[in-house]
Amino acid sequence: MRNRSLWALMKRRRSCLNFWNALRQAKRLQSTKHDQPIAKLVPATRPSNADLEELFLQMDEIRGRSLLNPRGKQKLTIKQLIEEGRK
Repeated sequence: MRNRSLWALMKRRRSCLNFWNALRQAKRLQSTKHDQPIAKLVPATRPSNADLEELFLQMDEIRGRSLLNPRGKQKLTIKQLIEEGRK
């Protein structure tokens, strides 16, 4: 019985090592259940400065379209917005 559990543990360890090595090599891994994808793992990458700048520009554009704090008007704090909603 002990040898069987040791064998299963070694097999699981080898499987995990293969999994992490595949991720390190920048591969995408997909998990399926009944041939339907249920999860996808991709390697983490650090965004470039250009990507971050574009993201911040998009955030500013979205903030400008907000009905709660439109451009050209005084910005309200969260507390002020909450109080305004209670009136």
